Amino acid sequence: SLIILTAVLAPLLSPYNPAATVGDFSAAPGRKFILGTDDIGRDVLSRLIYGSRVSLIVGIGSVAIYALIGITLGLISSFFGGLADIIIMRITEVFMAYPKFMIILVIVSIIGPNMWTVMLVMGFMGWPPICRLVRSDVLRIKSVDYVSAAIVTGYSPLSIVFNQILPNVISPILVNCTF
Repeated sequence: SLIILTAVLAPLLSPYNPAATVGDFSAAPGRKFILGTDDIGRDVLSRLIYGSRVSLIVGIGSVAIYALIGITLGLISSFFGGLADIIIMRITEVFMAYPKFMIILVIVSIIGPNMWTVMLVMGFMGWPPICRLVRSDVLRIKSVDYVSAAIVTGYSPLSIVFNQILPNVISPILVNCTF
């Protein structure tokens, strides 16, 4: 919460403009510049405070993307089963077989390094663990009596998934997303 507060209050907390040259090049930490200055004389503390905004945007955005993809594919895979389950799980295994960080670096270097590219690539590469988590929980919950009762009474598959199953799977999803 301290990082969120720092990011929100960055204009009030930052002693200098993070993009402006305000001191000597590579100055040591001191009274005027608590963390010193960088190679071109910008205040490191101000840049650190404003950098927290970018870190939070990329983190929250990529988690939102991978959670949406992982939850959707996990629900489809486990609830409908059969060929959909086989295809989604094989794709998940392929994504998990390669080192995620290296692929992210390669894709970002090809497309171009900016905040939105990093966020999108991290989001698209991070979904397999949450997909497997959702799949395993839904397979467990599918056999519970209230889901069987909903199927027998004629609820639509979407209604069962969103009203009966998803609320019971949300806790492990939230724990995974906070990590």
